[in-house]
Amino acid sequence: MKQKRRTIIVFSVLLCFSMFSGIASADQVEITIGDASGSYETSVDVSVVISNVDDVGGIDLVVTYDPTILQVESVSKGEINNGMISSNSDTAGIISIAIADQNGIDEDGEIAVISFTVLEETGSSPLRIEDLIVYDTDSIEISATARDGTFTVSKLSSDPKAESPGFELMVLIMGIICIAIIYRGRKQ
Repeated sequence: MKQKRRTIIVFSVLLCFSMFSGIASADQVEITIGDASGSYETSVDVSVVISNVDDVGGIDLVVTYDPTILQVESVSKGEINNGMISSNSDTAGIISIAIADQNGIDEDGEIAVISFTVLEETGSSPLRIEDLIVYDTDSIEISATARDGTFTVSKLSSDPKAESPGFELMVLIMGIICIAIIYRGRKQ
């Protein structure tokens, strides 16, 4: 009987611990790189988004991508970033981004935008957050998680049936109108 009771108590404690640790991680700051797509030789913006945020003063992250598919053009502030941003993309396939805001970021949203040029006609590239450190405004590290994205090269459609009928439809309608006018003129 004592062994059964002890097992139930240990199991209950472990269950409670796992429930509380799940709740704590649900409120963890999360940095996400969005999925994106674009066609060959176009420029595409990819958002870096923060959520579950409260008083974030600094973010350091390293993003990796496939340099045979994408080339970094620039890294700029996102719509909620009122601080400073610095980036280094000198090494193909790696972008280091540092964000600092002495007033603190207190809302969920876009913190950075990475502009890529698409180098290939087909393929895809993982967009991975390899390193991530988040600090509050007192420079104390905050627990954070990263969510990766994927960039997919979309093909431009060369199928004329897939394009809008625009000009051809207009010519057809004008032809029908002309025939109707000619037919009416002959009847009168």
